[in-house]
Amino acid sequence: MKGQYNYGFELVQDIVKLKWIPEILAAISSDNRTTYTLLPFGEDLNHIFEHFIELEEKYLRHSFI
Repeated sequence: MKGQYNYGFELVQDIVKLKWIPEILAAISSDNRTTYTLLPFGEDLNHIFEHFIELEEKYLRHSFI
């Protein structure tokens, strides 16, 4: 990832490009891997990803039924 970002969107794009990051953060935050804990940055990212899941459930899943 880059060291400096001009906009938050650049940070989000770099994070989303990393494979498995949302899944790993979700597993750690739900205490499935007891040897790991999230740092504040990871907790914030997990919170954001939870909102993406809510948006997908609210708007995308129902549009295909």
